[in-house]
Amino acid sequence: MRFKSEDPTQYTHILAEKGREIAYTEEFKEFIRANPGALKDFLRATEKVTVIGEQTQEGLVNLTCVHVVRDQYDITGRSDRFYYKANIGDHMFFVKASHPRSISGGGSEEFTGSRKAAEALKDTPGVEVVNYKFGYQDKHHVYFISDWNDALRDSLRMDRLMVSLTQSGQEDGELYKKLTKRLESISRKLPNHYDMHLGNMTYDPDKDIIYLFDLRAYDN
Repeated sequence: MRFKSEDPTQYTHILAEKGREIAYTEEFKEFIRANPGALKDFLRATEKVTVIGEQTQEGLVNLTCVHVVRDQYDITGRSDRFYYKANIGDHMFFVKASHPRSISGGGSEEFTGSRKAAEALKDTPGVEVVNYKFGYQDKHHVYFISDWNDALRDSLRMDRLMVSLTQSGQEDGELYKKLTKRLESISRKLPNHYDMHLGNMTYDPDKDIIYLFDLRAYDN
């Protein structure tokens, strides 16, 4: 299945075969062609890096672990989740990897959910969806890859920010009210999306932008 956009590099391909689903942009396909072996290097690197701050070089890939969630349970099942910054040549990617122990989900679902969210939010000021590139899922592995954005650092996650504002008594402050209003607008424009909690958002205070990632929709 192929979805076209105004930019040919952002054409998206979605494949389902042999118990797995893969989704990717035309641009990412060309990048991998230009860097043969990069995906295999990445998979080997993720087996070595499972602690925040750890870093390894595997072939073409330099991988740093930036966030870990252990034994989390949600609608997709129970899993450990690892978030990485991956350098391949002169390009940087954000990567989420998880290994479900029960129900499989994510990966290509997050890719298509992100594509739909980006379209729905394209005219919403102060909100952007990460620049998704690749999604993969089978019964035991889930991967989601987007371009790296410095706002995806763990310290800028929306759940941490909103808790910090609440604990410091700033619920009546300008920033808290502004972000709450913006979050309400996001929810109204994405009624068919789920798993859209604060842990799947970050906030860049310099650009005043909320970034969304790890999105899934009921009508994927």
